[in-house]
Amino acid sequence: MPTNTNDQALWVQGGNFDSANESSLSTHTGELGKKCTVNGVRYQRVQHDSGATALTPAGVAAAGQAAYWKVGQETSYIVTNDPRFSAGGYNGLAGIYVNAVTAGNFTFVLKKRQAFPVVVTGSTWNIGDIAQVDNTSNVNQATRIAAGTAPPYPGGTIGVVVGALSSGKVPVDIDIPDLA
Repeated sequence: MPTNTNDQALWVQGGNFDSANESSLSTHTGELGKKCTVNGVRYQRVQHDSGATALTPAGVAAAGQAAYWKVGQETSYIVTNDPRFSAGGYNGLAGIYVNAVTAGNFTFVLKKRQAFPVVVTGSTWNIGDIAQVDNTSNVNQATRIAAGTAPPYPGGTIGVVVGALSSGKVPVDIDIPDLA
């Protein structure tokens, strides 16, 4: 994969990174895989897997779900919300979906953002806990690692919980390393 994928001037249809769901990059194909930071929020432009539909166990991609590098497609910057097809298993975390995305479309995933609501499993979450990708099911939810406990899959760490559980999501300070 390219090593210099940071670009501060990315084109976004409609001008909003948080709602990007583009069927084509048109004349901006060279921006696929690029990262940028806007107001302290770090994004990476990716293509959502064309096979990620409601028929899969993970369902359609939703805001707050983990985005995994799709096995065999990492250099094409294709991500999936289905952990069964993750490159590197649960350590193949690419980012967090910022919005619902149509299969096959281009969007941005979050690499760094404060207090973003992440889809989780379980009802016991405390400030300071670690949100980690769930390696026990085919659904796309984060699991809780108690504060002070080492995460079993360091590459699957989403970030630190900073607020209370609400409607199946907890606010997390997302901090996912730039591996691709």
